[in-house]
Amino acid sequence: MIEYFQKKHLIQDTRFKFRKADVPADLTKSVRLEGILMPLIASGDKEPVVLDGYRRLGLLEDEETVPVQLIRDRKAALRASVELNMLASPYSEMEKAGLVSSVLENGWMDDREILDTLLPRLGLKGQQIVLDSCLTVRLLDSKLSAVLAARKAPLKFAARLSREPLDEQSVLTEFFSIHRLSLSRMVQAYDLLVPVRKTGNESFSTIIRNLDEENEDVLEQLRQKRFRRAFEYKKQLGSLLGRYRGKLSFPEDMEGEAFRFSCLLKYPEDARKYAAMLREISENDEIFYFLSEHFGND
Repeated sequence: MIEYFQKKHLIQDTRFKFRKADVPADLTKSVRLEGILMPLIASGDKEPVVLDGYRRLGLLEDEETVPVQLIRDRKAALRASVELNMLASPYSEMEKAGLVSSVLENGWMDDREILDTLLPRLGLKGQQIVLDSCLTVRLLDSKLSAVLAARKAPLKFAARLSREPLDEQSVLTEFFSIHRLSLSRMVQAYDLLVPVRKTGNESFSTIIRNLDEENEDVLEQLRQKRFRRAFEYKKQLGSLLGRYRGKLSFPEDMEGEAFRFSCLLKYPEDARKYAAMLREISENDEIFYFLSEHFGND
C-alpha cells in the first residue's frame, strides 16, 4: 500500500546517519529535479519507521511529502527492503553481515527466522556457521572493518581477522593501508604472517617492523621469512643449477625432510630429454654433495 507522508512525520533510525557529501551526484540531482519517485519502505502506522530510502529522504526538507510503501509487519517490510536493494545494488558480504547483525540486535528476527528466510534472500549459504561469522565480524576494529568493506572482502576472511586481538588488528590495518594492498594481496600477506608469527613467537608488529623499508615487495619478504630454509637452499641451488633454469621447478616449501625436482612433460620425447638431464645432474659431484648434506643420501 502506497501512502504519502511529510518527511517530519517519518521516524529515522539515527544509527543510519550519512554525510550528504557521500551521496552519489546523480542521486542528488535526480531528487532535486524530480523528487522521490520510487516509494520508500517503512513499517508502522501513524509515524512509520523508515527501513529503506534513508539517503533519498535525507536530501529533502522536513515539509516535503514523499511516497511510502507502508508495510505494517516489520519483518515483511525488512524482507521487502532486502529484496529491493539486492536487485538494485547487490550487497557485499560485509554489508550483508552488518544487516544480519542489526536485524538480530534489534530483535526484528530470531536466529531461526534469519536462517530460514533472511540468509537465503541474501544469498548466504552455510547456515549456522555463516550466522556466527556475521556476528563475529562485529568484533573487527572499526578502521580495519572500513578497509575490508572498501575492498568488498569475503565474510570468511573478515571473520578470520576478527578473531585477532585488537592490537594486532590495528597493526594489520596500518600495514594493509600503507602498502595499498589489494584484497588478494591482503589475504596472501595474512596467510604468510600467521605462520611466521607462530614459528618465531613474534607479534605482527615486530615482524612488519623488521621488513626492509626500501624493498617494496613486502609479500616476497614475507615469503622469505615463511620459507626461510627454502630460500636459502634455492639461492645456493641457483648457482649450481643455473643452466637448467626454466626446465626444472622446485617446491616452495622445503622445510620437510624430502626434496624433489619436478618437470613438465608435454610430449613423449620430453621424457628422454629430462631423463638425460637428471642423469647429468646426478653425476655432478658438487650438486650431489649439496643435496646429501641438506636432504640426506636418498
